[in-house]
Amino acid sequence: MEQKHHYSNVRSWHPSAHNRDSYTGRIVVTLKWVGDDNLDLAAFILNETGKIASYSDFVYYNSKYKIEGKFPSNLEGTVFLAEEHALYMEEHTDYNCEAICIDFDRIDADKVSAIKLVSCNYDEERAFKHLDSVEVCICDDGLKEVWGEFIVNNLNKSKGNALDIGSFVYDRSKGSWIYKPKMVIQKGWWNEFLNIYT
Repeated sequence: MEQKHHYSNVRSWHPSAHNRDSYTGRIVVTLKWVGDDNLDLAAFILNETGKIASYSDFVYYNSKYKIEGKFPSNLEGTVFLAEEHALYMEEHTDYNCEAICIDFDRIDADKVSAIKLVSCNYDEERAFKHLDSVEVCICDDGLKEVWGEFIVNNLNKSKGNALDIGSFVYDRSKGSWIYKPKMVIQKGWWNEFLNIYT
């Protein structure tokens, strides 16, 4: 059974004037937390049937394809783990970070309907038991402006071990991508998401 937690906009880190309704261009989504947990951030690039077309559309730390030979990505290189962005934020804030870069201008919207973002603890059994909260930020590629921020509280009270962060869904009428936050804790770790999207 899914256990839902409250999410809300926060204004705590270089806030922009307002959260954006839609996105184009190249963005970075960061996951931030305090503590010793080793969280992973991953993306499922979904086709019109709501599935990944191939295993390369599951972008995670052990992906086969890599940008510049070092950043795990999908085959096209349009979605990749932005490890340099995460490292920069760790050096300039008090958070641990994981980050994913999405280049919307290079994504074929005729083939991709949504990009689902999820997070799990590398330690499946530890899960979120020792975490009070995590924050999700949507930033420009240069990390100079925050376009959206969300926080998930009371993680350590949850019984699940996977965080469904939400999806970027293509809106054909606007020609842009809409972020639909979900912020739901569920059981199943990576296996459950793979069962759903493959």
